[in-house]
Amino acid sequence: MAEIKFPEIKNVYFVGIGGVGMSGLAELLFKWGFSVSGSDLEISENTIRLKNLGIPIAIGHSKENVSNLDLLVHTSATNNDNPELVKARELSIPIIKRAEMLGQIMNMKKSSIGVSGTHGKTTTTSMLSRIFEQAKLDPITIVGGVDRTFKSTVRLGKGDVVISEADEYDHSFLKLKPTNTIVTSIDCDHLDDYGTLKNIKNSFIKYINSIDCNGFSCVCTDDQNIQSIIPNLKRKVITYGINYPADIMAEYIRSERGFTIYDLKINNKIVSQIRLKVPGEHNIYNSLGAICVALEYGISIDNIQTGISNFNGVERRFQVIEENDKYVLIDDYAHHPVEITATLKAAKINWKNRVIAVFQPHLFSRTKFFYKEFARSLQIADVVVILGIYPAREKPITGVTGRLIYDELRNNKHSNVYYEENKFNLAGLIDKIKLPQDKIITMGAGDVWQTHGELLKILK
Repeated sequence: MAEIKFPEIKNVYFVGIGGVGMSGLAELLFKWGFSVSGSDLEISENTIRLKNLGIPIAIGHSKENVSNLDLLVHTSATNNDNPELVKARELSIPIIKRAEMLGQIMNMKKSSIGVSGTHGKTTTTSMLSRIFEQAKLDPITIVGGVDRTFKSTVRLGKGDVVISEADEYDHSFLKLKPTNTIVTSIDCDHLDDYGTLKNIKNSFIKYINSIDCNGFSCVCTDDQNIQSIIPNLKRKVITYGINYPADIMAEYIRSERGFTIYDLKINNKIVSQIRLKVPGEHNIYNSLGAICVALEYGISIDNIQTGISNFNGVERRFQVIEENDKYVLIDDYAHHPVEITATLKAAKINWKNRVIAVFQPHLFSRTKFFYKEFARSLQIADVVVILGIYPAREKPITGVTGRLIYDELRNNKHSNVYYEENKFNLAGLIDKIKLPQDKIITMGAGDVWQTHGELLKILK
């Protein structure tokens, strides 16, 4: 059994076990020999996958689910009056947040890498894992999505390195204390939690300065918000980018036979050529962040090249669901205006035909703060369909619906925009508006992917 720093822990219960972050930790502990169980509000791909491994999962939260436990783990989104938390307190069962558990796992090994940033964490984490695997370093990897190579959100390596996403939501990354870190981007998000961009920046400064005193932070200096905090950082900083002078850079970017190719420049010297299977400038940045860390770990250029070229992507990150000469259906996790812009730009560069963007807003608070920015980013698409808001952890806010984005697009004179509150009516709408060779992209961090079955029926 792995050495988690809690006394006599054997039976661990996860509240919200189907969440992408929770399911990964649950799987990791289960494979290490812990007795793992949990609950979630609904059946999902993650709960099915965990059940197939042999993990008992209850659908619905109930006091009856909590007994004979050594530890209860929950997410930041779990309410204090959750019946399972209430019962655990009554029984004096230790309760911790997911971030605390992740922090314990990251401290198990000699070295750990926290991949942080408002955008790009999941892909950068998976790219870095692929490079470390190629270099025979056999990392433990914890990803915020299902990696298409190891078909899970975790990789159970036996090496001395843990690679994990470090999420800024609810200041969770401050509980991790990794040896080294990447900061991909700093942007306005989770304003219901942070309030201002200044508070977000200060949290990233605190996070970077909390890493090991001999550690390093790889940061993207094309990001102006990252540039602004560098003078406040007290750890070694290595920079990467495309447009702004940096230690690690990509130059002469081009496309060839489905690959994105660029020349890798280290300290003003071109050293190799990098080939990416995944499209978009944002993925060049993700690869540069992973390469930056790999170089600090002494990994050879040959292993870096091969590892990056073998990266097959992460599910729901510009994932091509089906492609033929009649249509293309793509799914993407984009749920922030910056991410939507990156996804749609990549689509417009790679395909000449009409792009239909189907966007499911995620969270009422995010929609309230960013509906104008969402509309601006969606202007790139030829046709836009706005769905109802996926609430996740939130309760409705009066006057906040997906129609805010729809109305803003109409006010901005977008000529081809639709609003459909119910995602299960999407296929019928697409059937009316589709043209031959359309490229349809579903976007959002919610459950918009559940529409793919019906969409494929009408497309075929």
